[in-house]
Amino acid sequence: MTPSGIVFDSIYFKTWSEHSGLKKPACSATKKVLATLQEFLLENGFEGNLDFDRFTYYVESNDFEPINKSFIDQFVQYLISSNPGLSNKTIYNKISSLKSFFNFLDRVNMISHNPMAHYTNKYYERNININFLTEVECKDLLKAALLEEPFSKYYYLLIWTAITTGLRNNEICCLSFEQINFQNNMVIVNKGQKTNAKGIAIPGFLANELKHFKQYKETIEEDFSPYVFSRKKRKLYNNQMVSIVRSISEKAGINRRVIPHDLRRTTGFLMLKSGANLRAIQQQLRHELLGTTLEYLSISDSLILDED
Repeated sequence: MTPSGIVFDSIYFKTWSEHSGLKKPACSATKKVLATLQEFLLENGFEGNLDFDRFTYYVESNDFEPINKSFIDQFVQYLISSNPGLSNKTIYNKISSLKSFFNFLDRVNMISHNPMAHYTNKYYERNININFLTEVECKDLLKAALLEEPFSKYYYLLIWTAITTGLRNNEICCLSFEQINFQNNMVIVNKGQKTNAKGIAIPGFLANELKHFKQYKETIEEDFSPYVFSRKKRKLYNNQMVSIVRSISEKAGINRRVIPHDLRRTTGFLMLKSGANLRAIQQQLRHELLGTTLEYLSISDSLILDED
């Protein structure tokens, strides 16, 4: 049953509901926090149609102003006080859902001011799973990888490929030279999980490095394995990739646990930082739904705004 009321009857909710593309759990979580927002509005005597750009009326100036951070602060306090048993993690998740909702409205140009653009969610710190590497951390990681084996550049190319292509762990391990179109700087992904055959871009300089790496393997190591990142003529396995990423990240001085999937998320973060649009990022990561891409970038968006 579709909920109703000031928030749920608004064009904001209807557009979000039709086009956000969020998975069912994320969608349900957002609806719950919006229901609480609706309760808060009604308790404060809100009437009429919801308009976030003409949200607060000031008698002195006889004018309206957009929804702002001060209102969000009041709502968060209401959220906490009306649910005294909530853990900090749950509060964090509810605020994140609301922030995601306003970020969506901002992306589709439905609001002129995003009240949560710079909002600091202080109720739960995700110290372990940061989920992506910054540009500085990427440089440190690549430097450490190159020092680990400077002649073949094996680790350097492995990490560089993971960071720039967005390939999943299994796709990296199964990557063959036949999948790489060195002329067009493309990789055809056809041997990974959750994937149909699709082409993704790789930097031209990386393509050239991989071509030289193939020659090195065949002439120096006499390794004619079809897999790009085979070791001693044997295919690289997922658990080995996990160990390599962990070891290199520790040597790079990254003081948190880094897993291969973090490098895939880093691809999206770096593309966003460079100005790529969301559809291009979705295509590179091969997400079926744009909403999945937005979930990947939710942390990135907030950090970019904080850095600016």
